[in-house]
Amino acid sequence: NNLNYTNFLTAVEAMAPNSETASRWSTGLVGHALLSMFACEKYALVIKPEPFQQTVQYELIGRYGVDYLFRNSLSLPLGLTFNHYIPEDAFRQLSSNQKHEVLFGTVVLSTKEIADKYGLSQVALSELEQEMNALSLPTLIAKRRETALNLTSFRQSHIEGTVRLEQKSVLVVQTPFDRGWRALQNGKAAPVLKADIGLLGVVLEPGEHKIELRYSTPFLAFGFAITLASGLILATSRWRWPRLRLPA
Repeated sequence: NNLNYTNFLTAVEAMAPNSETASRWSTGLVGHALLSMFACEKYALVIKPEPFQQTVQYELIGRYGVDYLFRNSLSLPLGLTFNHYIPEDAFRQLSSNQKHEVLFGTVVLSTKEIADKYGLSQVALSELEQEMNALSLPTLIAKRRETALNLTSFRQSHIEGTVRLEQKSVLVVQTPFDRGWRALQNGKAAPVLKADIGLLGVVLEPGEHKIELRYSTPFLAFGFAITLASGLILATSRWRWPRLRLPA
């Protein structure tokens, strides 16, 4: 859902709030190095190569006419897991740079009540900052990859993968949250929630799991049932309605 993804981009200050122009002509995460890694941006096709040549994570693959293709060597997988959280109100009070860094260390949940419902523990910002400052960026990326979702199948409405967790965690998938998503952990339903103010989150138990994410349009079956019932009523009415005969 585009609205949820817009909420995410606005919250991390990658898009101006209430900007119709920005939502229609967004340049994506160009200029936001950490966010581009978090959003699993693997490649960039650009006309102006200078900004990418000045960063350590982008490698030039080749030039095709006026276009330059770069690969992001520090991009992250599609699904990341986190075993603690911070509340949304605390996240919104951070500076732009702090927000981008926090996304690498924890998941953002809207309220404490939601976290308590699923037995998730809160982390202090000071503790999170200390933990992240102790790691270099490549080391932090490698740590996130260790517990990330290992994709085995990817389609627009059906994603499969495996994950191995030591603690109860939230899987954050870099796709907009929508009520049409359903999650399965080893064939059993897993709770789905909104994470990071607009992304898809799945609560997972410790252990090694096969994960399935399936999307179906909300209320599609209900709408089909109403359409079918309406058709039956119309057909019955036409059959029972008396037919008029015109005089010869």
